[in-house]
Amino acid sequence: VRLTALRTGEVDLIDNMAYADAAEFPKKYGNQFQTWDVPSLGTSFITFNTEKGPFADKRLRQAAAHATDHDAIKQAVFYARGDSATGFFGPASPWYAKGSRPWPEYDPEKAKFLIKQAKAEGAEVILMANDSFPYMQQTGELLQAMWTEVGLKVKFDIYSQAVLLQKAREGDFHANSEA
Repeated sequence: VRLTALRTGEVDLIDNMAYADAAEFPKKYGNQFQTWDVPSLGTSFITFNTEKGPFADKRLRQAAAHATDHDAIKQAVFYARGDSATGFFGPASPWYAKGSRPWPEYDPEKAKFLIKQAKAEGAEVILMANDSFPYMQQTGELLQAMWTEVGLKVKFDIYSQAVLLQKAREGDFHANSEA
């Protein structure tokens, strides 16, 4: 909606656009509009319910981490834009923890080993995401495929913010794609 309003002259300025549009916009409209890449202070991440469900077992959290291809997510969801954070905040943030240890390396075979070690092949995982932000949903879809590939049975649900908050308070989830 914002981009359409800009292109039709309804507005003169927008502060952001979808990642898919941001990748091509300067090429298509660079002669009509000025654009600036502004580092984001935001981070998208996955939270795990570590109190109940499959991710109460540290080995399954580690397996999910090893099954997650961060570079593939950056390419597919964010169109290779931005920096990959190695902690909660990325390099553009004043709160960035330089030298922080990143997540475990992408290693699907190690993920399969950990799942087998935990005797959790085919364990059901409930992954959820917010319905307001497409990148959270897209990340969730990729995680569903990646985690399924290593032997988990992933159910992916998309909810409103109100429902997500209620489920988080009640511990009625296993993992959440959020920002």
